[in-house]
Amino acid sequence: MTEMCQEPAVPKIETQALCYFRFFVYREYREMRFLGNPRIGVYDKFSHLYRQLQELSRESFARLWHQIASERDPARIKQPFQDLTGLTLQDLEEAFRKGEWQPVKSAVKVFGGPYHADIVVHTLRLGDAIAAGRWTDLVPQELATLRDIRHNCPRPARSDYKSLQEDLASLNLPAPACCLLDGL
Repeated sequence: MTEMCQEPAVPKIETQALCYFRFFVYREYREMRFLGNPRIGVYDKFSHLYRQLQELSRESFARLWHQIASERDPARIKQPFQDLTGLTLQDLEEAFRKGEWQPVKSAVKVFGGPYHADIVVHTLRLGDAIAAGRWTDLVPQELATLRDIRHNCPRPARSDYKSLQEDLASLNLPAPACCLLDGL
């Protein structure tokens, strides 16, 4: 296993925060690839991106995750995903919150929806706290929220982490040492 996420001289809270931030950026962008599929989710504001998003594979997101697996700057972590999709994290939050995700009349969605919008909001807050160096107050608060945040799958959502490992393996890329992937 390669040492990408963890560096011995870095405090544990910083290592965890960066690992969580990288993972949730990756996962929420990967989720957005379903936008434009009428059986899953639509949001007309971004209809010009539907085709581009639907052509993206899980592996394309895993490849990007691998590229940023040791990056420490939140802006540089987000940028490759923005470039790939044409969407900012703020755009993702808007599409998850305002888009029509299936099943429409159910509070629980299969993909997307308000739970994912909340995850994006807290991911953005974590990125801002990391960038500001708020390691003792805001970072622990956002980490605690993201550890227990609700989403469309029952907790624990270990399958999200496993799918990343599987995608990396299919690309012959090493699985990094990361607090979220340990023990799988």
